[in-house]
Amino acid sequence: MPQIDTRRLLLSILAVAGAGLAWLLIATYMPVDLTEQRHAVTLSKTGPRGKAAFDAAWSDGRLTRMDMYRLREEAGRDIDAWVDMRAH
Repeated sequence: MPQIDTRRLLLSILAVAGAGLAWLLIATYMPVDLTEQRHAVTLSKTGPRGKAAFDAAWSDGRLTRMDMYRLREEAGRDIDAWVDMRAH
């Protein structure tokens, strides 16, 4: 029965885990494409919270996926407030 080289196995597992973590960080903080930037402009027009989130997202000169997440959340709150106001 062949012996498993535990050091080589551990190194392989660590390499795969490290590559996965690096990819996750890169995918989260890399700038979005032009289509997402157009969506951001549209979301910025939903109200004051969307506009403030849009301005904060562009403060460093780039728009990341995390910025888009925050922008969608704040624009959703603007839309919810508008719908609640219209219901009364």
